[in-house]
Amino acid sequence: MNGLLNLAYPLLDAFDWSLSFLPAVLRVVVLGALSGALAMGLYVLFSNQERLRACKEEIRAIRVALNAAKDDFAETMRLSRRNLAASFKLLGVTLGPALLSSLPLLAIIGWLAAHYGYTVPAAGTPVPVAFLPAAADGIAVEPPGALQGEAAGASRTLRWPAEAGPPPRFVDAGGPVYEGPPADLPATTVHKRLWWNWLLGNEAGYLRPDAAVDEITFALEPRILVPGVPSWLGGWEAVYFVTVLVTSLAIKVGFKIE
Repeated sequence: MNGLLNLAYPLLDAFDWSLSFLPAVLRVVVLGALSGALAMGLYVLFSNQERLRACKEEIRAIRVALNAAKDDFAETMRLSRRNLAASFKLLGVTLGPALLSSLPLLAIIGWLAAHYGYTVPAAGTPVPVAFLPAAADGIAVEPPGALQGEAAGASRTLRWPAEAGPPPRFVDAGGPVYEGPPADLPATTVHKRLWWNWLLGNEAGYLRPDAAVDEITFALEPRILVPGVPSWLGGWEAVYFVTVLVTSLAIKVGFKIE
């Protein structure tokens, strides 16, 4: 079930528990600030700061020369080509370190999406459920009565399981398809294992590889951390990414990182 980045989840669970005295929005802010600091620290570690400074100095010198040669078409074209080459050189120097420094953030983003993205319904709450393909036949849920609604429509609902009881089990003619979702995990989508799940796994599990259905979606309510603002600003995404950006820029400027 777990991918490589999921190995960090127990540590993130423990960290979040250690901050349980704080409101959820402040826990995400703290995690965003630490993420920004971690990303910048790894960027400095993996990058060649001297080479970066040299590349930027070269670009600045070329642009000064371009400004001075604006009336000389041939010189302007020559300097433009040099400027383009220097810009690609700078991109090549920064791209690798930037990608490497962002990998830990992928683990954190995946964990946040799983734990802060949606509200966990109360036990017994009817949650709309949809199957892909929608025409998948023969899908039933145990125990009987857990899945209600028209057999071929999007109006079907699943009674959300209780933590004390067994999770619902989806079955088709070939046997069990999926057992879940976990009562305490706000899973919105489960699917067959995909190639990229070796890197980032789905904590809610996977469907049987030869199942009649490719994906099951549970329509859960998004979790709002900041009330009174548009929904796209009230979720963990805006809180986290703004904090990461502000922290990263503050460290970059304060420590004069290239």
